[in-house]
Amino acid sequence: MINKVASGKQAPTPSPLMFRGCPYFGIVDDADTRLMFPMEGAVCHRAQPVGEVQLSYQQTTCLTAEHQSCEVFLRQQRAPLPPGITGWEVRGPRSRRVFLGMVVILIFTAVGILAGLWWVNDSGDLEALIPAGEPQGILVAVTHTATATRPAHTATAAPTATYTPSSTPEPTAVPTLTPVPTETLTPSLPPTFTPVRPANTPTATAVRPQTSITVNVERLNVRQGPGVTYPSLGLVEFGAVYDVVGRVSDSSWLQICCVEGAASWVLAETVLVQGILDEVPVIRDIPPPPEPAP
Repeated sequence: MINKVASGKQAPTPSPLMFRGCPYFGIVDDADTRLMFPMEGAVCHRAQPVGEVQLSYQQTTCLTAEHQSCEVFLRQQRAPLPPGITGWEVRGPRSRRVFLGMVVILIFTAVGILAGLWWVNDSGDLEALIPAGEPQGILVAVTHTATATRPAHTATAAPTATYTPSSTPEPTAVPTLTPVPTETLTPSLPPTFTPVRPANTPTATAVRPQTSITVNVERLNVRQGPGVTYPSLGLVEFGAVYDVVGRVSDSSWLQICCVEGAASWVLAETVLVQGILDEVPVIRDIPPPPEPAP
């Protein structure tokens, strides 16, 4: 649902849950966007300069009807937030606790590394690992050399036989062999098998769902470009869902489709993202914001 910005052309649709919080409580980058829940970094736009509000004060005052009794809300002129409301003083002890925790972790890590080096150096002496008094085996290499001895052999002269023919032998006829022609066999080749390539089977391609956003604030400004200096196209209501069609390089502003038939830009920290934001294309050809009226 879109609400026109104070133009009187279209009245906002009443919400079933009326918001009773402070109209000056919101995010630091956009004074027109209101928050319906406590958040780190939420600020009071009634203060001068704009100041961050403690989480406990957000829950008890800024988000309830008690904001009407807030001293900053009742001031006639804008001034800095009192020390009891501003959230920057609360962050000091927490930062110190985080720093001390990191120092303790570094100390334990250094002690563990030194202990590991000492253990490795101490266990490197192999003689210290062998208990005293236990027998130690000795490996003896036995070498056997085989010597070949040639047996002695005594040659004895054998008697010589003398052959005396009794008759003159006659020559014997030798038969002549006639070659027989052989049949030459011509080998026949088996039939050639030609493989047939099967038809290509189409592969199913998984379709990724469209990345979308859900508005996570009561009213959200949609603008012509990625920044609060671009003109506002209107307001969208809490819970509205749009497709994400573009983003800036750091994903701090997202381009959605479509608001009144045109692509618009929203601040990323005011919406919930469904899908993979890194797959959304980065829009680089962005026109500069218009010059402010004199």
